[in-house]
Amino acid sequence: MKNLFEMNRLWVRMLHKNIKEAMQQEAKELDMLVGENIVRLSSLEGLTPDSYKSSLLPLLLSFTRSSKHPLSQQYLIDCIIKVFPDDYHLGTLEKLLEGCIALDKDVDVKLFLMELMERLGNCSEGVVGREAFEVFGKYVKWVIEEKGEKTVKLLELNARFMLFTVKLYPSEVGYVDSILESTETIIKKESEVEVDCLDLLMNLLVITLEALSLSVLELTHYSLLVKCLPFRLQTNLSQRILLVLINSNQTLTSLDKLGIFMELISSLTEPKSKLEINLQLSIAKLIHFICIEEPEKELLAIAKFKQEFSKDPNKFILTVFPGLVWALYKLSAKCKDSTLYLKAHEFAFQIIGELALVNPEAAIKLLLNGALVLNEHGFELNEAEALFMQYVDKAISLFHDELIAVSYTHLRAHETSLHLVCRLLLEKKKKKKKKKK
Repeated sequence: MKNLFEMNRLWVRMLHKNIKEAMQQEAKELDMLVGENIVRLSSLEGLTPDSYKSSLLPLLLSFTRSSKHPLSQQYLIDCIIKVFPDDYHLGTLEKLLEGCIALDKDVDVKLFLMELMERLGNCSEGVVGREAFEVFGKYVKWVIEEKGEKTVKLLELNARFMLFTVKLYPSEVGYVDSILESTETIIKKESEVEVDCLDLLMNLLVITLEALSLSVLELTHYSLLVKCLPFRLQTNLSQRILLVLINSNQTLTSLDKLGIFMELISSLTEPKSKLEINLQLSIAKLIHFICIEEPEKELLAIAKFKQEFSKDPNKFILTVFPGLVWALYKLSAKCKDSTLYLKAHEFAFQIIGELALVNPEAAIKLLLNGALVLNEHGFELNEAEALFMQYVDKAISLFHDELIAVSYTHLRAHETSLHLVCRLLLEKKKKKKKKKK
């Protein structure tokens, strides 16, 4: 320790002076010798985590404070973090960081925090323990409130803290949300957020999404931060969120979750968004990921979904609307309430009417399939029978219009539809005869 003290004192003297070029190499060598002395201390025989905590670390921190030169203090703490093992830091994290904030005001404590987070983030959760999050949280808050750092530097720190947290505490949604809340506070202090800051914010949100998947729907501050992004980055993030749902095979099991999800991807439904056909097809799959146990609430969810994608119907009518109709048919098959059953089919018929204006052929197929569903699962109600005939009548009407509009060479494309109409009418006739008997 005495040797370390003397060499560091000489090095600090050289730092204070405008040394000549010939002496610069000597200063670098002294720098290395100081570091080597700390390395030797870390490998002393008999050194244990307890003796490090009770004796060696307090001496090193006292020695670092006494050097009174920010560059020397920065270097010494950096050496301490690098050369001593992880378990030593885990037992002394609070003491080490407390010593750091007592150093010269020009020492960059943020760098120490980030380095420790990176090192300890590679340990397992059982080794690190939950108290590490609380300690880091305390000193990250101190840096944000007391150091007066630039916004971009604070966002870098929070992004590192988020990486540390999602690695070691993936199930602790509250920990993640507290970092997002802190980030929101940082962003809102700026009247105009710089491009670098927006990129860092985007990175932080992506880190959270990749780690938590659809658990981001439980985070209060996630959607609020998404709104802080410009439209281009919002659209980019919305696509990521969409693909996470599709690839995870999870479902949206409540109206609340659906509402938050639709809010997170709302940039995709805006008229100004330009979407490739593959992305539109991915959006069309969304309706099949709504799985709510109560049929009444599922019907409300489908209506909400349709309302969201009706902002720009020309963009989604060919890709999203057919899926809505099939979802309503599927819903009707599990309805035990006759009123709800009919509501589902009436809603499906309404959507098909909108689709018929731009794609009569697709509308005909959906109408006939709707009639098949009614014929198979329909209640013995006059309304159901009337709706059945409504499906068939509309299909025949569209079919007739198509016959007039297309040439003979295209008629064979409608042959299947015509056969299906005949089959449906014959089956209905047979059912009526059985009912009379």
